[in-house]
Amino acid sequence: CIYGMGYFSAGAWVFYSIYEHANVGFFTSVFVTALFVCTLSLGFIIVYLIPTKTPGNENIKNLIYFPIAWAAAEYFRTLSSLAYPWLFLAYSQTTGPIMATTPIIGVYGTSILLTFISASLYLLLKRRKAQQLLLLALPLSFIIYANLTQNNISSGKSINTLLIQNNTNEQEKWRTNRLEKLIKTYQKIINKNIHNNTLVILPESAIPYIPITSKQNYNNILMTINNSNSAAIIGSFTNENNKIYNSAIGVGKLEGIIKKHRLVAFGETTPEIPMLTEIAHALDFPMSNLSRSDEKINLMSFQNKKIATFICYEIAFPDEVITRAKNADLIVVI
Repeated sequence: CIYGMGYFSAGAWVFYSIYEHANVGFFTSVFVTALFVCTLSLGFIIVYLIPTKTPGNENIKNLIYFPIAWAAAEYFRTLSSLAYPWLFLAYSQTTGPIMATTPIIGVYGTSILLTFISASLYLLLKRRKAQQLLLLALPLSFIIYANLTQNNISSGKSINTLLIQNNTNEQEKWRTNRLEKLIKTYQKIINKNIHNNTLVILPESAIPYIPITSKQNYNNILMTINNSNSAAIIGSFTNENNKIYNSAIGVGKLEGIIKKHRLVAFGETTPEIPMLTEIAHALDFPMSNLSRSDEKINLMSFQNKKIATFICYEIAFPDEVITRAKNADLIVVI
């Protein structure tokens, strides 16, 4: 657990999110962040128990049990109400040669590969025997193979794309009296940059209003999109059966609504865990009221290209990506 606390504290962005964006007090933010890090660190109990308590010799414990335990701890981190697929070991390889293996064996497979290599190096340094080098031959051969055979295949058809990130202060964005100015800004950017047959992408919660169709300037955006035979994916909110959903709304030549399935604990929803709500109230923690959608998420389509759309950190969940993207031509993350 102590190792886990150090591991997760190294990337504790949670403090800044709570303190600066949720306007929670300094000491409360420190307490919540510490509680969050301690909770995540419990997953490393699996990494300790499986290799040390399961029968087997040193090679089996280090080369088989340890890699499997590490991947299991990462997987279980995606399942709970406090699910955070955070700091997976594979993320450390985004610019290295090992990354070429990830399209073949996935994120968990890359974690297993890395821990196997680490365990092999540990045994080599411990025993100082040339035979231990043979343990590294198989993973290194696989890495070389993955780098030599990786290939990006294009359909040969390009799509005009307009990605817009409005430079708006996060606090200003949510003020009602700033909404019309915000939408007008998007309207101006789109009018200035759009071409025929363009896919326009706006950020998550770009227009924080329900329903956005009631705003005249939004309808002006829609008119521009339609007149140019284009499509847009707009981050906003939808209301259905008195439930509010963080959504990606498709308009123009691309229609449909994607409702967010994976919500950020405390940022978008308060997990239903005994005593947690009471503690949050006692700390004067901002309570979140967004609902999680359990509807089947369909692919959007533009110019005969199927689009898998993810809202924010949904893209970090391997099972979500596998399920949505396996039949898609494009991935869009807002």
